[in-house]
Amino acid sequence: MRISMLTLGMAFLVATSASNAETCGDPGGDPCCDAIDSNGGQCVIPANDNYSFTIKRFGFENTAGEITWTGTATGFDASGTEVGAAMGAFISNVSLPAGTYVAVRPEISNAFTVSGSGKQTTDGVACSSGGDQPEDLFALMVSEGTAITDCNINPASDGDLCKVDASTIRIRDTSLGSFTVDATTSRTINFNFDVGSAIIMNAAGGCGFQSMGLLDVSLSFN
Repeated sequence: MRISMLTLGMAFLVATSASNAETCGDPGGDPCCDAIDSNGGQCVIPANDNYSFTIKRFGFENTAGEITWTGTATGFDASGTEVGAAMGAFISNVSLPAGTYVAVRPEISNAFTVSGSGKQTTDGVACSSGGDQPEDLFALMVSEGTAITDCNINPASDGDLCKVDASTIRIRDTSLGSFTVDATTSRTINFNFDVGSAIIMNAAGGCGFQSMGLLDVSLSFN
């Protein structure tokens, strides 16, 4: 999904073209369920029917640790092509002061819903989530050993993830590097969503649902 941001110094206008990807399996992690038989263990399938979540607001952090916020709580479904237009509308027309920015800071609700189907093991066992499955991002990450502390008063001191409150996680993404905004700035930021490994299954259990996997999101300047 490509999101174009224009005239960032005063405000940015957003034009979108929607695209998403489904890369099933991770060479460094769980295999795609269609690569193992039903005697195997943990595997993944795409969340190709539903991967719904809510972004509460989206921030840009400058070198002083100040965050400029835009948006109000809005739901998205990363499994569908319409996510591009929805994300574009969400971050349109924000006034972004001139300066140097070092991170983007989305705040995300813990509540997710995932659903996927269409894969089968090498010996023909169908793999399906069994419809929509409600999941909790905070609980999932803690179960995987990720420490999530409360957000700091100084945002620049936050780690990659911090807890705003019992229902909200704030992300600190520095993958764009530092970038400077002025009245003549024209930039294009690409948001790429991949739901291909976003549902974890148990092949040995009839290829049934085990838990939500994490959405693969990458940001880059065009």
